[in-house]
Amino acid sequence: MDPLSVTASIIGIIGGINAVYKTIKTIKGLPKAFDEVQKDLPLVLSILRGAQNSLLDGQEISDDEKNAITAVLQPSRDKAEELKRIFDEVRIECEEDKDAKDWAKLRTVYRKALRGVKASRVEHLMMDILEGMKKLALTHVFKSATQHDIQTLEKAIHDLSEVEPSLPDSEFGMDGQI
Repeated sequence: MDPLSVTASIIGIIGGINAVYKTIKTIKGLPKAFDEVQKDLPLVLSILRGAQNSLLDGQEISDDEKNAITAVLQPSRDKAEELKRIFDEVRIECEEDKDAKDWAKLRTVYRKALRGVKASRVEHLMMDILEGMKKLALTHVFKSATQHDIQTLEKAIHDLSEVEPSLPDSEFGMDGQI
């Protein structure tokens, strides 16, 4: 997949996560990590749109640069898809079961959705996405990213690392998976 297609794909996935969040934000007791993830979505979109504009600019980009950009973007796309899948599973349960408006009831659904996910929580998936956006912003091909963008990404990564976990560490095995 070329960098422009991967960028457009991630933008669409992030838009979907944002839409799903509007449903799940009403869940009583929803971990703050979900709010932190949603708070960072506009930053991710901003970096991606800047990259997209640079790619559409007609600027000549070598095949090596395209491959390097795609190598940075693809893991972020994979993490964004995983994040959306988890948000969707929580949303579906929330919509299907009218009693599932409390985190205590939905926690099991979330826990089940995390099975087999290497980044063990939504906040870790978002941290990985933000790290990818930082790498993208530092790519010399994209002149649109500013020092302020880099600092904002670093702050968002730090804030996510400080947020209360959406599930306690005790629920994960030695390999970091449920």
